[in-house]
Amino acid sequence: MIAALAISAMVACSKDDSDVVLESTKKSVVINITNTAPATRGITDTAAGAESLASTKAEDLVFGFCDGSGNLVTPLTIADAKLSADGSYVFHGLDQRISQVYVIANGTPKFTKTNAPADINAAHTAWETPVVDAEWKDIIVFGHASATHAKNADGTDAFCKVDGHEYPLYEAKVTVKPHKSRLEVRSISCTDLGTKYNKITLKSLELKDVAMDLGDVQLDAKANPKKISHSLTTPKVWSWNLKQQVVPDLTLHVTVDEGNNWEIPNGTEQRTVTVINYKAPTPGYTNLDNVWTEGDNAGCLKEFVAGEIYILDLNFSEDNIHTDADMLCVDVDVTIADWVVVPVTPEFN
Repeated sequence: MIAALAISAMVACSKDDSDVVLESTKKSVVINITNTAPATRGITDTAAGAESLASTKAEDLVFGFCDGSGNLVTPLTIADAKLSADGSYVFHGLDQRISQVYVIANGTPKFTKTNAPADINAAHTAWETPVVDAEWKDIIVFGHASATHAKNADGTDAFCKVDGHEYPLYEAKVTVKPHKSRLEVRSISCTDLGTKYNKITLKSLELKDVAMDLGDVQLDAKANPKKISHSLTTPKVWSWNLKQQVVPDLTLHVTVDEGNNWEIPNGTEQRTVTVINYKAPTPGYTNLDNVWTEGDNAGCLKEFVAGEIYILDLNFSEDNIHTDADMLCVDVDVTIADWVVVPVTPEFN
């Protein structure tokens, strides 16, 4: 479900066989990154078109070349690789002990050659560490694979000739992706405010017992538009980064001002609006194994999937505000990028 930019396994090797010295104590390794693309983050109106989010930039990737036990031998970056005419990258003259590689990027602070994890387990642990409210650009992406001897068409071991040296050629295919799924709430609005309530005070948004304080911001029937939102020119949203799991409920906590209802002191009545389902678009969402096909949840997502982002504009009506949790079925519109970006539009029952 992640957009791919394959780095070709064809390597930058010389065709000149004269005065070539076999370097059997070193090796060349070509890395095929299956899912790194130069996508950019765009926060726009959902109807305006696709949105995308690059999980990382190729130049930010750190390649941790490791021995058979997973211990780091040499950390390198794209700047250390050879670039061939077909756009592939290959690392020459590496230590013969290298038999596997991890690829990692992002984090706080950002990973570099100087602070690369000491082994594959450490890289994996950093990747799995919870980062509930981290910005998307700080989410760690990671992958690892074994480096195996590349083969020629006739099945013999491949070698790479470069700068007068011949190295055994190894290759590894690595999928670099986030460990998390992500929910983003981009805006909150009451579409018919003023019908019953004069004002709605937004208290918090809660997902999986993690609440985002909304600072008692008010939606006012006299204001236009009757919503609050993060700036559409910045990547800031209310967000949660979650391990893959069954879709969780999202609850908006509010108090309401009922105007002339003297029985209820204004601003003291606690109410909620709760999202319990997220409906997949038809057509559009291609991960059909993640969509219920029958029952009350038919057409809705089963799980928040690692690598997918679900973008929600929380637009509700006054009828959706209750003292008990209200049912909303949320339409999900999916666009594929490094992270799968999922613009979401609520549909109310």
